[in-house]
Amino acid sequence: MSENVSNFFPGARDFQINHPTFIHVSPSSDAATLPFPDSYAGQKLKKALVEGLEFIPLAKECMQDTRVAILSDVDTRIGDNEDTNLIWIKGFPGVGKSALASTIVSRLRGQGQLLSYFVFDRAKPTITTTRALWRCVAWDLACLYPAMGPYILKRIDDKTLDINTPNIGSLFTSLIIEPLLGLDGDGSTGVQPHQPVVVVVDAADECGGLEGARSDDRKALLKTLEQWHSELPKNFKVVVTSREEDDIKRRISPISTHIHISITTDEASSDIRKYLEDRLGDIASAYSELPVGWAHETANYLARRAAGVFIWATTIANFIEAGEPQSQLEDIDTGLWLGGEEGSLYVLYANVLKISFKNLRGKQAEAFKTVVGAVIFAQRPFHNSEFTTISPVVTGSMLEYIRNGLRSVIDQGATLRFVHQSFVDFLLSPECPGAFAIREPEQQHQLSSLCLITMSKQLRFNICGLETSSLKNADVSNIETKVKAGIPSLLSYASCFVADHLRHTAFNERLMDGLRVVFKEKLLYWLETMSLLKEMNKAVPILRTVVDWISARDGDLTEFIRDALRFVTAFTIPIIQSAPHIYLSALPFAPEQSLIAKYFLPRFPRLLTLTKGKPSHWSPCVFVSEPSVKSEISAITFSRDEKLFASGSWDGTICIWDSETGIQVQGPFTPSVLDRPSVTGLDFSPNGTHVVATYRYQGPVVWDIEGGKECFCLEHLRERRGAAPPNSKGWEVILSAVYSKDGNTIFSRSHYSVNGDSFHELYDQNRRCRVQLWDAGTGTLAHVLLDVSIPKGGSMPPADDHELLSLDAHFLASVTNENGGFGVLLKVWDLTDRPPRCVIEWQDNDVCLLHHPLAFSADGSFLLVATRKPEHAPIAHIWRVETCTLVGPAITLGPGIDLGSCRVLYSCGYNSLAIGVHGNTSTMLFDVTTGEVVYRGKEPAFIYSCSPSRHGRRIVLGYNDGTIRMWDYQCHTQVVPVTDYTTDNRPNIPKRSVSVFSPCSKMLAMNYGNEIKLRNTATGEAINPSHPIRTESDMLAFCGDGRYIASLTSRSRARDRVSVIDIWDANTGLNHRRLVVPHPRGGSAFPGPLFLSSSNNQLGIGAMILDV
Repeated sequence: MSENVSNFFPGARDFQINHPTFIHVSPSSDAATLPFPDSYAGQKLKKALVEGLEFIPLAKECMQDTRVAILSDVDTRIGDNEDTNLIWIKGFPGVGKSALASTIVSRLRGQGQLLSYFVFDRAKPTITTTRALWRCVAWDLACLYPAMGPYILKRIDDKTLDINTPNIGSLFTSLIIEPLLGLDGDGSTGVQPHQPVVVVVDAADECGGLEGARSDDRKALLKTLEQWHSELPKNFKVVVTSREEDDIKRRISPISTHIHISITTDEASSDIRKYLEDRLGDIASAYSELPVGWAHETANYLARRAAGVFIWATTIANFIEAGEPQSQLEDIDTGLWLGGEEGSLYVLYANVLKISFKNLRGKQAEAFKTVVGAVIFAQRPFHNSEFTTISPVVTGSMLEYIRNGLRSVIDQGATLRFVHQSFVDFLLSPECPGAFAIREPEQQHQLSSLCLITMSKQLRFNICGLETSSLKNADVSNIETKVKAGIPSLLSYASCFVADHLRHTAFNERLMDGLRVVFKEKLLYWLETMSLLKEMNKAVPILRTVVDWISARDGDLTEFIRDALRFVTAFTIPIIQSAPHIYLSALPFAPEQSLIAKYFLPRFPRLLTLTKGKPSHWSPCVFVSEPSVKSEISAITFSRDEKLFASGSWDGTICIWDSETGIQVQGPFTPSVLDRPSVTGLDFSPNGTHVVATYRYQGPVVWDIEGGKECFCLEHLRERRGAAPPNSKGWEVILSAVYSKDGNTIFSRSHYSVNGDSFHELYDQNRRCRVQLWDAGTGTLAHVLLDVSIPKGGSMPPADDHELLSLDAHFLASVTNENGGFGVLLKVWDLTDRPPRCVIEWQDNDVCLLHHPLAFSADGSFLLVATRKPEHAPIAHIWRVETCTLVGPAITLGPGIDLGSCRVLYSCGYNSLAIGVHGNTSTMLFDVTTGEVVYRGKEPAFIYSCSPSRHGRRIVLGYNDGTIRMWDYQCHTQVVPVTDYTTDNRPNIPKRSVSVFSPCSKMLAMNYGNEIKLRNTATGEAINPSHPIRTESDMLAFCGDGRYIASLTSRSRARDRVSVIDIWDANTGLNHRRLVVPHPRGGSAFPGPLFLSSSNNQLGIGAMILDV
């Protein structure tokens, strides 16, 4: 060929053509010239961002020549690049905000200024979400400015951006902030917009559904709007419409320009008159016998009654249209309501319902509440067939009857949906007549029951009939068709939303029965369903909700579901990718002692079996979390409900994490003072909305978690090191701060020096400690609660960690060195007394203090004091602070532990305690009762901070390499209950402990002082707390059937030694028989092994056989 082949195939690369013969080459459009949305990259990005999302259509636009002044005002504010970039259109329910939003979108589109729009719908809280909003905006951004598409797609492909992350702030930054800043900034995208770029968000008050301001999604929306305002240039505008609700007003009002839709203006009345005249004119055109001018006269009359409320006018027009116009108007006009307040929606709604549903009672009333309740509380709209499944009274004809009666307040589409949220508000309000009033508890219970019954009946193995287990879900041919056929819409709904209804439902034993079936017997079938529905991200939150709901009512089911949580988090990836691999990969590799494995493996005997290397328990490390910017984790703490934890870093940043998955959900929060040193302490407010952070030598700061903002720094603290106490020339440093139990007060612990001339002189021997109370809402100082001197410690200066506030600031513990560094003085004050009272004062002159010498248990019930003697291993003393008593003898921690370790107390119930010693390279757990090491493990890095759970042996640890690990030692330790120890009443702890298993291995008997305790070997729980066996014992033996237990005690009697043998009923604790056996002359104090037979009532002791 004389011509270069590339001329025939422009843009092609890396090809080889041998012996070509070209007959004809037809030109085609170059792929590079395709619009980005139609290109391969565009379709790939569209699939990632908006596939599966459902969008609510805009409302009808305003009629022509209406709302002229407001629309002109909006145009002016959009074009003003000197003012704020957030425009808030607010007004009462029903004044026409959504119609305005629709009209604004249309006008912006015509002017080329529209970037995107989004409509929230309270009836679809799981569909119209903040995540969906910003994913929609990101796609429209890529379509409007094609240079943005490859940037966002690259972030998704290289996995630096997770579309499904629960951290909405991070998603918003990656999808919106960074691309838009690149668009406006350095020109790297090749695009420079020269006019406003506008996003319209309608009905922001409906974000979060009925939970409203309590919803995490609503909080995330407001936070991202604040980010938009603070981080984007002023030509990037957001127009938001909403009611003026408290949380929106608090967060949006200070950063936006407001447009209030008034109902009292002449323009509002004129616009409603035009609307009514148009609607009534259309109605009148179908009736030739109506009086001339009827539409005009009726419109003038009703416009006056509407009082500027558009939805009032819409509802009454719909009602008139539903029947013969004049009679409909007469019915509603003669109602008692019309003499009431003009424009009253609630009165209008009440009269519409009374006229439409005359004499509503019996099955009709039950069906009405069932259907309307489902419309209000369902997480997505129900189909007709789903309504009829809820209750047998809701038949097809009954549903049609209800729809006909609600014609004036519902959409006319196939989905039963109310036109306006104000009608829902009316139905839930006390002003709604009893026959129509909807009560949430009843409806939530009905929906919970519907979900559990549906799942119990329909969940099954291989629910979609997959022919092979070797393919990923995505690779199965016609997978969408198979899923739609195998998982009916109601089962899909129930599987995804059962927890949303359960959390609003009171405990009920019938529901518990349903939970046992679904989340135990059919757990794996449910996981199958969630995998095929691509909803596995909801599995962990659902299981957590179920655990919370059944808490303390069924211990076995609770532990099973907790094990299921470990199963899901451990095998998330294979479960997401392939439903069959729940059985092929996840189940066979579950640990032997996993409750999931024990329950399900026998049901699938043909599965792969591991012969070697299978762990017996779940790894104690639940997850590893890594902040985006690594710095030493200098502080860490759980929230009160332990669903979250907060971490503080050496660089001063704070992050909020999900405690079940380790995913970052908020932050990082960066202090406004850039040189603020490391975070040294953190504490959540009881409601979980705020965190008080203590910074090294600079005052505590209260953070708003939802907004990611500093609320205030406690007063009397300066932005330099130290602050003078009131009326003093000295210095003060607040070392820690915690919230009170009610969250209204913050307790701070500080050191100060009255006479110090510089900050460093705080470390002289004259400093004092005080506890101050601050108003948690304003940060103002209330008063000084406690002010005590810190005794001189010989050659050792007092340390920051020698005092400690307990949970909720109930107690303050303080330890000091005495007598030249040796000798320890402990004092504990009860801060709930006024004035605070010292309830514990204890001194030991033979020991000295360690680093981090104090630790309260997470529930605040116990206090650990760590000391040591010269050249000896550390010693732990445990106090029960409520009774001011020592718990057992001191425990030796060692040998070989790091003296600088973190020491914590794990509460495993009221009477079960373990001490955790978390060192530089290893962790050791000690049984507080026996002093034995019950767990030993290696640490991957140096531990900087720790926070134990209030329940069980979970702990979150922060490391010097910037990682965070959640550990769970529950499966790896069993501890013995503690006993109070005082100088006047010491328990008689034998030097030699005796224990024996029952023949069936389900029970363990052990002597403890003058008592025999029986324990369940599976759970470690005491079996006989209500019928204790009171006796000393040197030997124990069960009979063959476990019904009786024999104890032997050697005693001196005159010149002889005897063995006293008691036979006890293990079920009642009653003494069945007592035998006294003399020892042979010169014989052993203990004659030999003890055997008890249940078959022939004989007991063997050494070589002796006795009848019992």
